[in-house]
Amino acid sequence: MAPIRSPDYKLSISSLENGQEYRFTVRAFSASFPNAQGNEASVQATPQAPRPAPPSLCTRWVRPEAPTNLRVSPAGRGAVQLCWDQPSGPGCADEYRVSVTPLAQGRSFGSGPLMLQFQVGGCVNIDSLVSGAQYKFTVQSWSTIWNSGESASIIGRAG
Repeated sequence: MAPIRSPDYKLSISSLENGQEYRFTVRAFSASFPNAQGNEASVQATPQAPRPAPPSLCTRWVRPEAPTNLRVSPAGRGAVQLCWDQPSGPGCADEYRVSVTPLAQGRSFGSGPLMLQFQVGGCVNIDSLVSGAQYKFTVQSWSTIWNSGESASIIGRAG
């Protein structure tokens, strides 16, 4: 893999093979000290496929409740990681619909919200946001039978 340069202290690398061992080396560079020694650290890691979620005992004949325990954290420049847990009620969610609305002084502004759909819950990374800007993230548990579902929201800042 070719070296990747980044001004950030966090970096996500996609398209790695599960079960394949990788060695990651981080080097720090400074224009003020171009010949500095001891400016790197390495680690070996082997990505593993995520374990499938245990089957949930839910019923499709009950409208799904809102996702629980929403969390949002910066995930690099102009990005966040949004996480949630499944609804606590007995209704099944076929998918989760996420909307991202930019906020200015706590109010919506600009164009309509960005809409995303995910087949499974857990955590998702959302990028292409304005670094340092505040957003309202809404996650809706969606049922195709009910053509609806409950939602929950949280406010956070992009990295």
